[in-house]
Amino acid sequence: MYKECEWISEPIKIPDNIYTEEVEEALYKIFRDEIYDVDWYYKGKKVNMRRHPMYRGKEEIFFHIISGKNNPMIDDCQTDIDRVARLRWGKEIIEHEPCKNEGTCCKGILFWEYKDNNTNRTRTKLFHCKLNYLVILEERSDYWLYITSYRVSGTPRRREELKQAHDYINKKRLAT
Repeated sequence: MYKECEWISEPIKIPDNIYTEEVEEALYKIFRDEIYDVDWYYKGKKVNMRRHPMYRGKEEIFFHIISGKNNPMIDDCQTDIDRVARLRWGKEIIEHEPCKNEGTCCKGILFWEYKDNNTNRTRTKLFHCKLNYLVILEERSDYWLYITSYRVSGTPRRREELKQAHDYINKKRLAT
């Protein structure tokens, strides 16, 4: 249990020197064994991750989750300690939305849709309010595509995400 949320795992303990091949391999093993190679679902549909492109023999999505870089083959792929420590959280949040313990262990998970300007596709954001953790999914006809997940840092960014969520919720409420 982490910060009174019964189903969020403790952050992964990171060694002093995170930038080694051994650490990357250990993180990749967690990624493959607990996230990538297992079946998990959101709203009755399987959640998938991109299988290509590959970079250094690993799926690009792995590097995106631990570094935030869109393309590690072009960008300097510098591992982000904060993202690494919370590698499991995106899957855990998806699996627990809606939170059945809302009010007892967390402030709930907000979710809303938005139009991505780059792809012109509708995406879904899930935001764990207490942990400031954001997950982004894209719905396809028979599955959800996992786009990314990360902890939102800084008050302005948190306010921006909360405003998007509340605007979406209010718009949905007015439409019914």
